[in-house]
Amino acid sequence: MPGVRWFVVTTLVVLALPAMAVAQSQARPIVIRASTVLDGKGGILRDVALVIDGTRIARIDSNVSSVTYDLRGLTVMPGWIDTHTHIATHFDREAGRVHSPEVNETPQQAMLYAMENAYKTFMAGFTTIQSPGAELDKDLRDWIADGRIPGPRILTSLRSVTNQTGDPSQIRAFVRKAVADGADVVKIFATASIREGGTQTMSDEQIRAACDEARTLGKRSIVHAQGPEGAKAAVLAGCTAIEHGNRLTDEVLDLMVQRGTYFDSNNHLLLHNYLENKAKYLGSGNFTEEGFAYMEKGLPLGNDTFKRALAKKVKMIFGTDGGAGAHGRNAEEIVYRVRDGGQPPMDAIVSATSLSAESLRMQDQIGSIAPGMEADIIATDGNPLQDIAAVRRVTFVMKGGKVYKNEALTAAAQDGSAVVRLDPALDDIVAPNAKVERVAGDFGFAEGPVWVRTGGYLLFSDIPANVINKWNPADDKVSVFLDKSGFTGADATGVGGEQTNARGQPIYLIGSNGVTLDPQGRVTFNAMGDRQVVRVEADGRRTVLASQYDGKRLNSTNDLVYKRNGSLYFTDPPSGLRRRNDDPRKELPFNGVFLLKGGKLQLLARDLANPNGIALSPDERILYVNSSADRKIYRFDVQSDDTVANGRILVDMSAEKEPGVPDGMKVDEKGNLYSTGPGGIWVISPQGKHLGTLVFPEQAANLAFGDAEGRTLYVTARSSLYRIRVKNAGVRP
Repeated sequence: MPGVRWFVVTTLVVLALPAMAVAQSQARPIVIRASTVLDGKGGILRDVALVIDGTRIARIDSNVSSVTYDLRGLTVMPGWIDTHTHIATHFDREAGRVHSPEVNETPQQAMLYAMENAYKTFMAGFTTIQSPGAELDKDLRDWIADGRIPGPRILTSLRSVTNQTGDPSQIRAFVRKAVADGADVVKIFATASIREGGTQTMSDEQIRAACDEARTLGKRSIVHAQGPEGAKAAVLAGCTAIEHGNRLTDEVLDLMVQRGTYFDSNNHLLLHNYLENKAKYLGSGNFTEEGFAYMEKGLPLGNDTFKRALAKKVKMIFGTDGGAGAHGRNAEEIVYRVRDGGQPPMDAIVSATSLSAESLRMQDQIGSIAPGMEADIIATDGNPLQDIAAVRRVTFVMKGGKVYKNEALTAAAQDGSAVVRLDPALDDIVAPNAKVERVAGDFGFAEGPVWVRTGGYLLFSDIPANVINKWNPADDKVSVFLDKSGFTGADATGVGGEQTNARGQPIYLIGSNGVTLDPQGRVTFNAMGDRQVVRVEADGRRTVLASQYDGKRLNSTNDLVYKRNGSLYFTDPPSGLRRRNDDPRKELPFNGVFLLKGGKLQLLARDLANPNGIALSPDERILYVNSSADRKIYRFDVQSDDTVANGRILVDMSAEKEPGVPDGMKVDEKGNLYSTGPGGIWVISPQGKHLGTLVFPEQAANLAFGDAEGRTLYVTARSSLYRIRVKNAGVRP
């Protein structure tokens, strides 16, 4: 993964610091809509919304008006916990072999390797890990906890107790020093490695001294014990957990049940990883041919112990003992435990969530989805209860209420295809092999595109940047067309609804949204922050066309469309207000669809939850309005006086499971609708039939037909501007 190290280093600037700075002022709760939630304790929640306030889950709701992240179609669950992984272990860049003391390595390089491994593990869905044994874990732990760099929550022992640490009194002193230095847990090596037979190396007295001192100091103790002798001594000494336990007898397992000792069976991924990477390990320390022979024999022995422990109801927690080659692949242990060990998938998930949290004494903070718990939330593409391999496909990672990963790509986008065909009629609208091209990027939140035919260029809003941009195909450059396009005030504090950008960072919707041209070719746009409809005159002056209705300020003007006679239709949801419908500055008691005609503002509809995109049919006899909150497209009959009647639902997307809502919308000359929706841009017949979907790498927000002949669809999608060729020319201003 050549790009990983680069990302880890630049994350300090690109991701962690800006996100943390903005998060401090975050006021509006984050809402995650999910169709399937595994709560981490064996329960399943259906069709709910998780409301996150700050770092914690505030409530679980079934009726919310707005959604920040729509994860329907994915399987949502608590962030996983790996109770035993060695985050500093790595293969050297130059030799490609496991690092050994013989290779010169600077402290900076060692930390960069650890950061890389932590990030890989984090992106794999593990929001908490326990890394026993490395001194540098402490600084990495603290920097992640401070929010300086992204990564999982880390607990560490800093160092380990072995038979060489000293007599019982010396061991107690060693434990006290480790805890004073910041250790979260005490790690004890009671036996030799599996590569050396796993025999007991510490005396019973040494083991008792270590575990007792840890208990006295309020710390847990985890014990490396491959064979039954060392494990039995540790259980009798009251140690917290047994690690590995490759050859445990029924006697020891029964004793563990009686004493409530946790069993962290690192007997699957650990050994498979060593064997798969034998060439990179062989010759380093005890990684000898004899050692690999022990590991070969250990696979069936460890799996047998695992099965017997399950049958006896030992408290099985989830740890991988991940070393070089295993970081980021931690979830493979779940797959092995289910497929080879026979553990029921739900039990495996519980083991990696609430039960592991309990073993860390953090069950009141992490490991389950419930009100009051830390918002450590992940999602997989697929349901692990039906296909355990779904744990390999983590698409969403949130830790402490902050999103660090959010992949909205569908399978179609990933394999390069842009067209999902649901009806043969789609072939007459867009070629099956049409491709998406990224035109420009790195925007805060791109919206409201319109093609200016007289100049041959595209205008579009960047809402948080508070500008209207101009993309000129002649030089393929983006420049600012209009500054302060949505908010012209001096102080933007508290202005603008809160949204999330492509990196999962909070942004504020203060700028312009929809942009169009009037029949005379003048740019007209909706200014969200100023809550106005504005026209730009030929000399650059701005004319406010609408700002109030019935003596009250508009909410947050969104999208707009002109009729050829100059009548202007626009939507006015609360999206640009910080607290949306609950914002104290909201003056209108509804979210409206308006008509501006002859200088008079008329209310056409007030019962849509969140009116958004708006378009007219080619003959201007039908007005289409998107309602984002309930994921529906409405159609209205346009009357002779330009008012509307007979509002009804044309398309209902509410049952769809992919991310995306009806936002921007346009119409081609044959009357087909192109609307953003779940999974991409829906192509819809005039009768309301979903013919297919155009898939983009990011969640689409709005669109416009452009180029000389009007057969290129330009799409604003979060951070980027994309385009795709279609067969029908679009209706353009």
